[in-house]
Amino acid sequence: MKTFAYGLAVLVVMLTCGSALAQRATEKTATPADQWSDFLHYIRIARPELAVTFGQALLDAQVPAKDIYLLSIKRADSGRTLRKGAQLEGMAKMVKDFQVLIEKGSSACRSDPEQIGNWIQMLSGTTRGYAIGKQRLIESGEYAIPMLLQTLTADETPEMIRERIISVLGQMGKHGVRPLSCALQSSNLGLVETLATVLGKIQYSHALPRLREVLTRKEVKPDSKTAKIIQAAMVRCSGGNEKLLRASCAELFYLWGAKYYNRSESLLPDARLTNEPALAWFWKETYLEARPIPRAILVDVYAMRFARLSLKHDPTYSAAVPLWMSACIRRKLDLPTGETDGLWPASAPQPAFFTLATSPKYLQMTLHDAMIEGNADIARVVIGAMGMNMGAPAMVSPLADGSQPLVSALQYPDRAVRFMAAEALALAQPTKNFDGSAAVMYQLSEALRQEGQRYALLVVKEEAVRNNAKAILREAAFKIIEVGPTDRMVTKAT
Repeated sequence: MKTFAYGLAVLVVMLTCGSALAQRATEKTATPADQWSDFLHYIRIARPELAVTFGQALLDAQVPAKDIYLLSIKRADSGRTLRKGAQLEGMAKMVKDFQVLIEKGSSACRSDPEQIGNWIQMLSGTTRGYAIGKQRLIESGEYAIPMLLQTLTADETPEMIRERIISVLGQMGKHGVRPLSCALQSSNLGLVETLATVLGKIQYSHALPRLREVLTRKEVKPDSKTAKIIQAAMVRCSGGNEKLLRASCAELFYLWGAKYYNRSESLLPDARLTNEPALAWFWKETYLEARPIPRAILVDVYAMRFARLSLKHDPTYSAAVPLWMSACIRRKLDLPTGETDGLWPASAPQPAFFTLATSPKYLQMTLHDAMIEGNADIARVVIGAMGMNMGAPAMVSPLADGSQPLVSALQYPDRAVRFMAAEALALAQPTKNFDGSAAVMYQLSEALRQEGQRYALLVVKEEAVRNNAKAILREAAFKIIEVGPTDRMVTKAT
Protein backbone atom coordinates (compact mmCIF):
# COMPACT_ATOMS: atom_id res chain seq x y z
CA MET A 1 0.00 0.00 0.00
CA LYS A 2 2.89 2.32 0.91
CA THR A 3 4.56 1.53 -2.44
CA PHE A 4 1.38 2.43 -4.31
CA ALA A 5 1.02 5.66 -2.41
CA TYR A 6 4.63 6.56 -3.11
CA GLY A 7 4.22 5.86 -6.83
CA LEU A 8 1.06 7.92 -6.94
CA ALA A 9 2.87 10.80 -5.25
CA VAL A 10 5.72 10.64 -7.76
CA LEU A 11 3.23 10.66 -10.64
CA VAL A 12 1.47 13.70 -9.20
CA VAL A 13 4.80 15.49 -8.82
CA MET A 14 5.78 14.62 -12.43
CA LEU A 15 2.46 15.84 -13.79
CA THR A 16 2.70 19.00 -11.75
CA CYS A 17 6.26 19.61 -12.94
CA GLY A 18 5.29 18.89 -16.53
CA SER A 19 2.42 21.35 -16.28
CA ALA A 20 4.74 23.94 -14.77
CA LEU A 21 7.31 23.40 -17.51
CA ALA A 22 4.67 23.74 -20.18
CA GLN A 23 3.55 26.98 -18.59
CA ARG A 24 7.14 28.21 -18.36
CA ALA A 25 7.75 27.42 -22.02
CA THR A 26 4.88 29.64 -23.11
CA GLU A 27 5.30 32.48 -20.62
CA LYS A 28 5.78 35.87 -22.22
CA THR A 29 8.96 36.33 -20.20
CA ALA A 30 10.49 33.20 -21.71
CA THR A 31 13.04 34.28 -24.32
CA PRO A 32 13.85 32.26 -27.46
CA ALA A 33 17.29 31.65 -25.93
CA ASP A 34 15.68 30.14 -22.80
CA GLN A 35 13.33 27.99 -24.88
CA TRP A 36 16.17 26.76 -27.10
CA SER A 37 18.33 25.92 -24.08
CA ASP A 38 15.50 23.97 -22.41
CA PHE A 39 14.65 22.26 -25.71
CA LEU A 40 18.20 20.94 -26.05
CA HIS A 41 18.43 20.09 -22.35
CA TYR A 42 15.43 17.77 -22.41
CA ILE A 43 16.67 16.09 -25.56
CA ARG A 44 19.99 15.40 -23.85
CA ILE A 45 18.27 13.74 -20.86
CA ALA A 46 15.93 11.82 -23.20
CA ARG A 47 12.67 13.51 -22.13
CA PRO A 48 11.03 14.02 -25.52
CA GLU A 49 7.62 14.93 -24.08
CA LEU A 50 9.18 17.93 -22.33
CA ALA A 51 11.53 18.83 -25.19
CA VAL A 52 8.54 19.01 -27.52
CA THR A 53 6.90 21.57 -25.22
CA PHE A 54 9.77 24.03 -25.54
CA GLY A 55 10.38 23.29 -29.21
CA GLN A 56 6.74 23.87 -30.09
CA ALA A 57 6.76 27.15 -28.18
CA LEU A 58 9.66 28.32 -30.37
CA LEU A 59 7.91 27.24 -33.55
CA ASP A 60 4.62 28.82 -32.50
CA ALA A 61 6.40 32.10 -31.81
CA GLN A 62 7.65 32.08 -35.42
CA VAL A 63 11.16 33.03 -34.38
CA PRO A 64 13.06 34.08 -37.56
CA ALA A 65 15.26 31.39 -39.11
CA LYS A 66 18.27 33.69 -38.77
CA ASP A 67 17.75 33.89 -34.98
CA ILE A 68 17.34 30.11 -34.70
CA TYR A 69 20.63 29.68 -36.56
CA LEU A 70 22.41 32.15 -34.27
CA LEU A 71 21.05 30.31 -31.22
CA SER A 72 22.27 27.00 -32.64
CA ILE A 73 25.84 28.15 -33.25
CA LYS A 74 26.21 29.50 -29.70
CA ARG A 75 26.26 25.92 -28.48
CA ALA A 76 28.89 23.65 -29.98
CA ASP A 77 26.75 20.57 -29.35
CA SER A 78 23.52 21.82 -31.01
CA GLY A 79 23.92 19.68 -34.13
CA ARG A 80 24.80 16.55 -32.19
CA THR A 81 21.90 17.09 -29.79
CA LEU A 82 19.41 17.56 -32.64
CA ARG A 83 20.58 14.35 -34.26
CA LYS A 84 19.97 12.57 -30.96
CA GLY A 85 16.53 14.15 -30.72
CA ALA A 86 15.60 12.78 -34.14
CA GLN A 87 15.94 9.29 -32.66
CA LEU A 88 13.54 9.99 -29.74
CA GLU A 89 9.92 8.96 -30.03
CA GLY A 90 7.69 11.57 -31.66
CA MET A 91 10.45 14.10 -32.30
CA ALA A 92 11.69 13.34 -35.82
CA LYS A 93 9.43 15.88 -37.58
CA MET A 94 10.13 18.68 -35.11
CA VAL A 95 13.88 18.15 -35.35
CA LYS A 96 13.61 18.23 -39.15
CA ASP A 97 11.70 21.52 -38.95
CA PHE A 98 14.48 23.04 -36.84
CA GLN A 99 17.19 21.74 -39.16
CA VAL A 100 15.44 23.39 -42.11
CA LEU A 101 15.18 26.67 -40.18
CA ILE A 102 18.86 26.48 -39.23
CA GLU A 103 19.87 25.95 -42.85
CA LYS A 104 17.74 28.90 -43.99
CA GLY A 105 19.16 31.04 -41.20
CA SER A 106 22.68 30.00 -42.10
CA SER A 107 22.13 31.14 -45.69
CA ALA A 108 20.73 34.47 -44.50
CA CYS A 109 23.64 35.10 -42.12
CA ARG A 110 26.24 33.97 -44.63
CA SER A 111 25.53 37.03 -46.77
CA ASP A 112 24.53 39.42 -43.96
CA PRO A 113 27.06 42.30 -43.78
CA GLU A 114 26.28 42.85 -40.11
CA GLN A 115 27.10 39.25 -39.21
CA ILE A 116 30.20 39.25 -41.41
CA GLY A 117 31.35 42.42 -39.65
CA ASN A 118 30.78 40.78 -36.27
CA TRP A 119 32.82 37.74 -37.27
CA ILE A 120 35.66 39.95 -38.51
CA GLN A 121 35.66 41.73 -35.13
CA MET A 122 35.90 38.35 -33.42
CA LEU A 123 39.28 37.84 -35.10
CA SER A 124 40.74 40.33 -32.62
CA GLY A 125 39.21 38.68 -29.55
CA THR A 126 40.08 35.66 -27.44
CA THR A 127 41.54 32.49 -28.86
CA ARG A 128 38.09 30.89 -28.80
CA GLY A 129 36.47 33.98 -30.32
CA TYR A 130 39.08 34.06 -33.08
CA ALA A 131 38.50 30.39 -33.85
CA ILE A 132 34.72 30.89 -34.03
CA GLY A 133 34.98 34.05 -36.14
CA LYS A 134 37.43 32.41 -38.51
CA GLN A 135 35.19 29.37 -38.97
CA ARG A 136 32.10 31.51 -39.61
CA LEU A 137 33.95 33.61 -42.20
CA ILE A 138 35.19 30.51 -44.01
CA GLU A 139 31.63 29.15 -44.03
CA SER A 140 30.42 32.49 -45.39
CA GLY A 141 32.85 31.97 -48.27
CA GLU A 142 32.86 34.44 -51.13
CA TYR A 143 30.22 36.63 -49.42
CA ALA A 144 32.79 37.60 -46.77
CA ILE A 145 35.64 38.43 -49.14
CA PRO A 146 34.73 42.06 -50.05
CA MET A 147 34.54 43.11 -46.38
CA LEU A 148 37.67 41.13 -45.51
CA LEU A 149 39.58 42.97 -48.25
CA GLN A 150 38.23 46.33 -47.08
CA THR A 151 39.40 45.61 -43.55
CA LEU A 152 42.73 44.28 -44.80
CA THR A 153 43.51 47.51 -46.69
CA ALA A 154 42.16 49.97 -44.10
CA ASP A 155 44.90 52.13 -42.56
CA GLU A 156 43.56 51.67 -39.04
CA THR A 157 43.59 47.84 -39.11
CA PRO A 158 46.23 46.45 -36.69
CA GLU A 159 48.94 44.24 -38.20
CA MET A 160 47.81 41.24 -36.14
CA ILE A 161 44.31 41.45 -37.66
CA ARG A 162 45.79 41.75 -41.15
CA GLU A 163 47.71 38.54 -40.59
CA ARG A 164 44.60 36.79 -39.33
CA ILE A 165 42.56 37.99 -42.29
CA ILE A 166 45.22 36.67 -44.68
CA SER A 167 45.03 33.35 -42.84
CA VAL A 168 41.24 33.27 -43.31
CA LEU A 169 41.52 34.15 -47.03
CA GLY A 170 44.01 31.35 -47.54
CA GLN A 171 41.42 28.84 -46.36
CA MET A 172 38.53 29.99 -48.56
CA GLY A 173 39.08 27.13 -51.01
CA LYS A 174 38.11 27.00 -54.68
CA HIS A 175 35.00 29.17 -54.32
CA GLY A 176 37.13 32.04 -53.06
CA VAL A 177 39.28 32.05 -56.21
CA ARG A 178 36.77 33.92 -58.42
CA PRO A 179 36.51 37.03 -56.23
CA LEU A 180 40.14 36.95 -55.07
CA SER A 181 41.50 36.69 -58.62
CA CYS A 182 39.10 39.40 -59.79
CA ALA A 183 40.59 41.71 -57.12
CA LEU A 184 44.02 41.28 -58.74
CA GLN A 185 42.92 44.16 -60.99
CA SER A 186 43.53 46.50 -58.06
CA SER A 187 46.03 49.32 -58.63
CA ASN A 188 47.30 48.70 -55.08
CA LEU A 189 50.30 46.48 -55.78
CA GLY A 190 50.66 45.67 -52.10
CA LEU A 191 47.17 44.16 -52.15
CA VAL A 192 47.95 42.40 -55.45
CA GLU A 193 51.02 40.79 -53.87
CA THR A 194 49.01 39.63 -50.85
CA LEU A 195 46.24 38.20 -53.06
CA ALA A 196 48.76 36.38 -55.25
CA THR A 197 50.32 34.82 -52.15
CA VAL A 198 46.87 33.76 -50.90
CA LEU A 199 45.93 32.29 -54.30
CA GLY A 200 49.22 30.40 -54.32
CA LYS A 201 48.22 28.83 -51.01
CA ILE A 202 44.76 27.88 -52.29
CA GLN A 203 46.39 26.35 -55.40
CA TYR A 204 43.45 26.27 -57.82
CA SER A 205 44.42 26.70 -61.44
CA HIS A 206 41.53 28.97 -62.45
CA ALA A 207 43.50 31.83 -60.86
CA LEU A 208 46.10 31.56 -63.65
CA PRO A 209 44.52 33.89 -66.27
CA ARG A 210 44.22 36.79 -63.83
CA LEU A 211 47.69 36.14 -62.39
CA ARG A 212 49.19 36.20 -65.88
CA GLU A 213 47.25 39.38 -66.62
CA VAL A 214 49.08 41.18 -63.78
CA LEU A 215 52.37 40.50 -65.57
CA THR A 216 51.10 42.38 -68.65
CA ARG A 217 50.65 45.62 -66.71
CA LYS A 218 53.13 48.40 -67.50
CA GLU A 219 53.84 49.18 -63.84
CA VAL A 220 54.83 45.56 -63.11
CA LYS A 221 58.44 45.28 -64.27
CA PRO A 222 59.76 41.78 -65.13
CA ASP A 223 62.32 41.78 -62.30
CA SER A 224 60.13 43.50 -59.70
CA LYS A 225 59.05 42.07 -56.36
CA THR A 226 55.45 41.95 -57.61
CA ALA A 227 56.40 39.96 -60.72
CA LYS A 228 58.36 37.44 -58.65
CA ILE A 229 55.43 36.92 -56.26
CA ILE A 230 53.04 36.49 -59.20
CA GLN A 231 55.34 33.99 -60.88
CA ALA A 232 55.68 31.99 -57.66
CA ALA A 233 51.88 31.91 -57.30
CA MET A 234 51.51 30.73 -60.88
CA VAL A 235 53.92 27.86 -60.27
CA ARG A 236 51.86 26.73 -57.29
CA CYS A 237 48.50 27.17 -59.03
CA SER A 238 49.66 25.34 -62.16
CA GLY A 239 51.37 22.53 -60.28
CA GLY A 240 54.54 23.45 -62.15
CA ASN A 241 52.98 22.73 -65.56
CA GLU A 242 55.47 24.23 -68.02
CA LYS A 243 52.95 24.52 -70.83
CA LEU A 244 50.60 26.61 -68.71
CA LEU A 245 53.45 28.71 -67.35
CA ARG A 246 54.55 29.55 -70.91
CA ALA A 247 51.00 30.22 -72.18
CA SER A 248 50.06 33.76 -73.17
CA CYS A 249 47.41 35.75 -71.36
CA ALA A 250 45.00 35.35 -74.30
CA GLU A 251 45.55 31.61 -74.37
CA LEU A 252 44.95 31.22 -70.62
CA PHE A 253 41.73 33.24 -70.72
CA TYR A 254 40.54 31.14 -73.66
CA LEU A 255 41.45 27.84 -71.96
CA TRP A 256 39.55 28.69 -68.80
CA GLY A 257 36.70 30.24 -70.75
CA ALA A 258 36.34 26.85 -72.47
CA LYS A 259 36.49 25.13 -69.07
CA TYR A 260 33.66 27.35 -67.84
CA TYR A 261 31.70 26.59 -70.99
CA ASN A 262 32.25 22.85 -70.52
CA ARG A 263 31.07 23.13 -66.90
CA SER A 264 34.31 22.01 -65.29
CA GLU A 265 33.39 20.85 -61.79
CA SER A 266 35.83 23.13 -59.97
CA LEU A 267 34.23 26.19 -61.63
CA LEU A 268 30.58 25.48 -60.80
CA PRO A 269 28.72 27.56 -58.18
CA ASP A 270 29.09 26.51 -54.55
CA ALA A 271 27.08 23.28 -54.17
CA ARG A 272 26.28 24.20 -50.54
CA LEU A 273 24.18 27.14 -51.72
CA THR A 274 21.76 25.44 -54.11
CA ASN A 275 18.87 27.74 -53.12
CA GLU A 276 20.87 30.94 -53.55
CA PRO A 277 21.87 32.84 -56.69
CA ALA A 278 25.41 32.66 -58.02
CA LEU A 279 27.68 35.69 -57.81
CA ALA A 280 29.41 37.42 -60.71
CA TRP A 281 32.34 39.53 -59.54
CA PHE A 282 33.46 42.98 -60.69
CA TRP A 283 36.37 45.12 -59.55
CA LYS A 284 35.37 48.77 -59.09
CA GLU A 285 38.67 50.66 -58.80
CA THR A 286 39.04 50.17 -55.02
CA TYR A 287 36.53 47.49 -54.05
CA LEU A 288 34.89 44.23 -55.08
CA GLU A 289 31.27 44.17 -56.16
CA ALA A 290 29.13 41.04 -56.38
CA ARG A 291 26.05 40.87 -58.57
CA PRO A 292 23.64 37.96 -58.10
CA ILE A 293 22.67 35.99 -61.21
CA PRO A 294 20.79 32.71 -61.76
CA ARG A 295 23.06 29.77 -60.94
CA ALA A 296 22.24 28.10 -64.28
CA ILE A 297 23.99 30.80 -66.32
CA LEU A 298 27.13 31.45 -64.23
CA VAL A 299 29.31 29.28 -66.49
CA ASP A 300 27.96 31.00 -69.60
CA VAL A 301 28.56 34.46 -68.14
CA TYR A 302 32.17 33.61 -67.29
CA ALA A 303 32.79 31.82 -70.59
CA MET A 304 31.72 35.01 -72.38
CA ARG A 305 33.81 37.17 -70.05
CA PHE A 306 36.96 35.10 -70.49
CA ALA A 307 36.49 34.85 -74.27
CA ARG A 308 36.22 38.64 -74.40
CA LEU A 309 39.35 39.04 -72.25
CA SER A 310 41.19 36.62 -74.52
CA LEU A 311 40.40 38.86 -77.49
CA LYS A 312 41.26 41.96 -75.49
CA HIS A 313 44.78 40.65 -74.94
CA ASP A 314 45.11 39.29 -78.47
CA PRO A 315 42.54 40.44 -81.08
CA THR A 316 43.82 37.75 -83.46
CA TYR A 317 42.94 34.87 -81.11
CA SER A 318 40.08 33.76 -83.36
CA ALA A 319 39.06 30.65 -81.39
CA ALA A 320 37.65 32.95 -78.71
CA VAL A 321 34.97 34.31 -81.10
CA PRO A 322 32.91 31.10 -81.49
CA LEU A 323 33.40 30.43 -77.77
CA TRP A 324 31.85 33.82 -76.97
CA MET A 325 29.07 33.25 -79.50
CA SER A 326 28.22 29.77 -78.18
CA ALA A 327 28.13 31.02 -74.59
CA CYS A 328 26.04 34.03 -75.60
CA ILE A 329 23.40 31.81 -77.24
CA ARG A 330 23.45 29.20 -74.45
CA ARG A 331 23.18 31.89 -71.80
CA LYS A 332 19.70 32.76 -73.02
CA LEU A 333 18.74 29.12 -73.52
CA ASP A 334 19.93 28.21 -70.01
CA LEU A 335 18.06 31.02 -68.26
CA PRO A 336 15.33 29.33 -66.18
CA THR A 337 11.74 30.32 -66.83
CA GLY A 338 10.66 33.13 -64.53
CA GLU A 339 14.23 34.22 -63.68
CA THR A 340 15.99 37.29 -65.00
CA ASP A 341 19.59 37.99 -65.93
CA GLY A 342 20.43 41.23 -64.18
CA LEU A 343 23.66 41.57 -66.16
CA TRP A 344 21.78 41.55 -69.47
CA PRO A 345 18.91 44.07 -69.46
CA ALA A 346 15.95 43.54 -71.74
CA SER A 347 16.96 46.63 -73.74
CA ALA A 348 20.35 45.13 -74.63
CA PRO A 349 20.86 43.35 -77.99
CA GLN A 350 19.80 39.71 -77.89
CA PRO A 351 21.85 36.73 -79.19
CA ALA A 352 20.03 36.85 -82.53
CA PHE A 353 21.53 40.29 -83.15
CA PHE A 354 25.07 38.99 -82.67
CA THR A 355 24.55 35.90 -84.81
CA LEU A 356 23.34 38.07 -87.69
CA ALA A 357 26.30 40.43 -87.23
CA THR A 358 28.87 37.62 -87.15
CA SER A 359 30.91 36.70 -90.21
CA PRO A 360 30.22 33.40 -92.04
CA LYS A 361 33.54 31.93 -90.87
CA TYR A 362 32.70 32.32 -87.19
CA LEU A 363 29.12 31.13 -87.65
CA GLN A 364 30.50 27.97 -89.28
CA MET A 365 32.94 27.53 -86.38
CA THR A 366 30.15 28.05 -83.83
CA LEU A 367 27.96 25.49 -85.62
CA HIS A 368 30.86 23.04 -85.72
CA ASP A 369 31.38 23.41 -81.95
CA ALA A 370 27.65 23.07 -81.24
CA MET A 371 27.45 19.78 -83.13
CA ILE A 372 30.59 18.46 -81.42
CA GLU A 373 29.04 19.42 -78.09
CA GLY A 374 25.75 17.78 -79.09
CA ASN A 375 23.76 20.98 -78.47
CA ALA A 376 21.00 20.96 -81.07
CA ASP A 377 19.43 24.14 -79.63
CA ILE A 378 22.53 26.21 -80.39
CA ALA A 379 22.89 24.54 -83.79
CA ARG A 380 19.35 25.56 -84.73
CA VAL A 381 19.95 29.19 -83.72
CA VAL A 382 23.15 29.35 -85.75
CA ILE A 383 21.65 27.71 -88.85
CA GLY A 384 18.75 30.15 -88.68
CA ALA A 385 21.24 33.03 -88.83
CA MET A 386 23.15 31.36 -91.68
CA GLY A 387 19.99 31.17 -93.74
CA MET A 388 19.49 34.91 -93.34
CA ASN A 389 22.94 36.38 -93.88
CA MET A 390 25.10 33.90 -95.81
CA GLY A 391 25.42 33.13 -99.49
CA ALA A 392 25.89 29.66 -100.88
CA PRO A 393 29.69 29.84 -101.31
CA ALA A 394 30.19 30.75 -97.66
CA MET A 395 27.81 28.00 -96.54
CA VAL A 396 29.75 25.23 -98.21
CA SER A 397 33.30 26.59 -97.91
CA PRO A 398 35.42 24.30 -95.76
CA LEU A 399 37.04 25.53 -92.56
CA ALA A 400 40.79 25.34 -91.99
CA ASP A 401 40.49 21.72 -90.85
CA GLY A 402 38.56 20.77 -93.99
CA SER A 403 35.19 20.39 -92.26
CA GLN A 404 31.94 21.75 -93.72
CA PRO A 405 29.69 22.24 -90.68
CA LEU A 406 26.47 23.16 -92.49
CA VAL A 407 26.87 20.28 -94.94
CA SER A 408 27.63 17.94 -92.02
CA ALA A 409 24.44 19.17 -90.35
CA LEU A 410 22.48 17.37 -93.08
CA GLN A 411 23.43 14.12 -91.32
CA TYR A 412 23.00 15.40 -87.75
CA PRO A 413 20.90 13.18 -85.42
CA ASP A 414 18.46 15.98 -84.58
CA ARG A 415 15.74 16.08 -87.24
CA ALA A 416 15.08 19.83 -86.97
CA VAL A 417 18.78 20.57 -87.45
CA ARG A 418 18.85 18.42 -90.61
CA PHE A 419 15.76 20.08 -92.04
CA MET A 420 16.97 23.62 -91.24
CA ALA A 421 20.37 22.91 -92.82
CA ALA A 422 18.69 21.60 -95.98
CA GLU A 423 16.39 24.60 -96.15
CA ALA A 424 19.25 27.07 -95.67
CA LEU A 425 21.26 25.44 -98.46
CA ALA A 426 18.27 25.22 -100.80
CA LEU A 427 17.29 28.85 -100.27
CA ALA A 428 20.90 29.92 -100.98
CA GLN A 429 20.58 28.22 -104.42
CA PRO A 430 24.19 27.05 -104.88
CA THR A 431 25.31 27.27 -108.51
CA LYS A 432 27.80 24.41 -108.20
CA ASN A 433 27.66 20.90 -106.82
CA PHE A 434 29.32 20.31 -103.48
CA ASP A 435 30.04 17.27 -101.35
CA GLY A 436 26.76 16.24 -99.76
CA SER A 437 24.56 18.24 -102.13
CA ALA A 438 22.45 15.15 -102.87
CA ALA A 439 21.36 15.08 -99.23
CA VAL A 440 19.66 18.48 -99.54
CA MET A 441 16.72 17.23 -101.60
CA TYR A 442 16.45 14.08 -99.50
CA GLN A 443 16.14 16.12 -96.30
CA LEU A 444 13.70 18.56 -97.91
CA SER A 445 11.55 15.65 -99.06
CA GLU A 446 11.67 14.17 -95.58
CA ALA A 447 10.64 17.52 -94.09
CA LEU A 448 7.72 17.84 -96.46
CA ARG A 449 6.50 14.35 -95.66
CA GLN A 450 6.15 15.32 -92.01
CA GLU A 451 3.10 17.42 -92.86
CA GLY A 452 1.17 14.75 -94.76
CA GLN A 453 0.81 17.22 -97.63
CA ARG A 454 1.70 16.61 -101.28
CA TYR A 455 4.18 19.14 -102.69
CA ALA A 456 5.36 20.00 -106.17
CA LEU A 457 8.58 21.82 -106.95
CA LEU A 458 7.86 24.07 -109.94
CA VAL A 459 10.85 25.25 -111.99
CA VAL A 460 9.59 26.85 -115.22
CA LYS A 461 11.14 29.79 -117.03
CA GLU A 462 8.19 30.97 -119.19
CA GLU A 463 5.56 32.79 -117.16
CA ALA A 464 2.56 31.57 -119.18
CA VAL A 465 3.61 27.93 -118.92
CA ARG A 466 4.32 28.36 -115.24
CA ASN A 467 0.87 29.83 -114.54
CA ASN A 468 -0.85 27.01 -116.42
CA ALA A 469 1.16 24.38 -114.53
CA LYS A 470 0.29 26.04 -111.22
CA ALA A 471 -3.41 25.87 -111.97
CA ILE A 472 -3.19 22.15 -112.82
CA LEU A 473 -1.18 21.35 -109.69
CA ARG A 474 -3.51 23.27 -107.39
CA GLU A 475 -6.51 21.47 -108.82
CA ALA A 476 -4.74 18.20 -107.98
CA ALA A 477 -4.32 19.40 -104.33
CA PHE A 478 -0.57 19.93 -104.52
CA LYS A 479 1.14 22.61 -102.47
CA ILE A 480 3.55 24.41 -104.78
CA ILE A 481 7.16 25.32 -104.11
CA GLU A 482 7.97 27.73 -106.88
CA VAL A 483 11.43 28.64 -108.16
CA GLY A 484 11.74 31.13 -110.98
CA PRO A 485 14.77 31.82 -113.15
CA THR A 486 16.11 34.48 -110.72
CA ASP A 487 13.94 33.96 -107.69
CA ARG A 488 14.57 32.10 -104.50
CA MET A 489 12.05 29.58 -103.27
CA VAL A 490 9.05 31.67 -102.31
CA THR A 491 7.35 28.99 -100.22
CA LYS A 492 9.37 27.57 -97.36
CA ALA A 493 9.91 23.84 -97.43
CA THR A 494 9.17 23.22 -93.75
